[in-house]
Amino acid sequence: MKKFKMKTGDPSADAGEKRPGFNARSALNGSYAMGMTGMILALILVINLIIGALPLKYTKFDLSKSGLYTIGEETKAVLAELQEDVSLYFLTKSGSEDATIETLLGAYESGSAHVHVKKVDIIADPTFTSAYTEDTVSANSVIVECGDRYRIVDYYDIYMTDMKNGYSAEFDGEGQITSAIASAASGESSVAYITTGHGEILLSASMEDALGKADIETKNLNLLSQEIPADCDFLIIFAPMQDFTPEEAAKVRSYLGSGGHALIVSVLGAHEAENFESIMGSYGVRVVDSLVLERDTDHYMEMPYLLLPNVSSLSEVTDSISGMNLVAGYAEALSTAESQDSSYAVLPLLSTSESAYLKPIETDTIEYAEGDVTGSFLLGVQVEQTMSVTGHGTPDVDLSGADSGEENREDVPITKILCYSTPCIFSSDALSSILQTQVSMPEGNMALFADSISYLADRKITVSVPAKSMMNATITVSEKTANLLGNVYMFVIPGVILAAGAFLMIRRRAK
Repeated sequence: MKKFKMKTGDPSADAGEKRPGFNARSALNGSYAMGMTGMILALILVINLIIGALPLKYTKFDLSKSGLYTIGEETKAVLAELQEDVSLYFLTKSGSEDATIETLLGAYESGSAHVHVKKVDIIADPTFTSAYTEDTVSANSVIVECGDRYRIVDYYDIYMTDMKNGYSAEFDGEGQITSAIASAASGESSVAYITTGHGEILLSASMEDALGKADIETKNLNLLSQEIPADCDFLIIFAPMQDFTPEEAAKVRSYLGSGGHALIVSVLGAHEAENFESIMGSYGVRVVDSLVLERDTDHYMEMPYLLLPNVSSLSEVTDSISGMNLVAGYAEALSTAESQDSSYAVLPLLSTSESAYLKPIETDTIEYAEGDVTGSFLLGVQVEQTMSVTGHGTPDVDLSGADSGEENREDVPITKILCYSTPCIFSSDALSSILQTQVSMPEGNMALFADSISYLADRKITVSVPAKSMMNATITVSEKTANLLGNVYMFVIPGVILAAGAFLMIRRRAK
């Protein structure tokens, strides 16, 4: 009879039989892997939180060709001048924020500790704008507030399109917002009166834009029926085609003689303007009725009447535009006379080379000929006249400022006049009409206009940040960079991944 034995716990009893069991080494490796994964995820989260707290200038980079998302040096100068906090209220509809504007506002906040961006959902808070205006404010507009002063930058002023001369789109976010900040922070505003009734050329859109950004209101003035108002910070006499009456000219001379300011621009071919010319003639400045041309190829572009003038460094009006492109087309010459009146000084602003020459306005040819008057000719001048408390006469203050501090000049009325010999130096419309093609003014021309109105308005800061083209807003890289990036994505990154996989596989097999 067979006897059966009970199995015992002796491990040798079934030595050849395999059975599953607990593997401490595998469990330890799994716990280690899970722990490392958790630590890496936590590290990534911490890094993201740190980066998110950093200013945008350290975490976002503007690679657009026109620099849509960054602020320029002029804006940085405005932000550096801030003494009070400025709030930028970004009016949005949740989920429909304009990313370009939002990124740009972040650059302002990063640029100054005084700037604070606050997003306002106008759907959730529909009455927010009523504290500033009764009008409807578009979504993605910005309200700039400093103390009890504010400016509204409408969305449709930030984006501008031009369908007249072929489609073009521009982004004026920086220009509009910086202008609003400067205006709200300073609390300063000015009024410029533009004379009418003499066939004056209308100010171009870029000129009006520069005046608006400088917070200078413009009003028309008919000298035949009006006196020059008391709130006039400066006059603009822009290229009159007909002469002033003696009474009109007398009004302007009286205004200037009492410490008034004026931008006076003459126009080629306005003959027999005796009364108009008497205004500048009072200060020894005369318009020479001749077309200025250049022989020096470094001082004109394409045609000898498109002048590239020398820019004086002696005046605050021109000292910041040195090195910029600046064109003065279809200009007359200005002459200055020695005066016995020491109460005013005339400074040159723009001049030609010594190789320039003059032609009669009705000339049949622009080629240089023997007998043409040659030399260096003035295209722009600055006049300053310091008045005594009793009117004209010996100045109470040295005009040079060398022996007297600026504080001594503050209570003395100072006549300021800027005279330019062509409207084509500022007006793109004037230059375009003569060239029979649409052109834009170079950067230097518009900077000169901005500095001119700043000088005449007695303002420390005026804003002339130009709009930026949206047509080249895409990110572009060179062919060399494109090839390098292509090789990195096609070969380097896949190679690193394959190598890492092979290393892990070999290591596991070795175990």
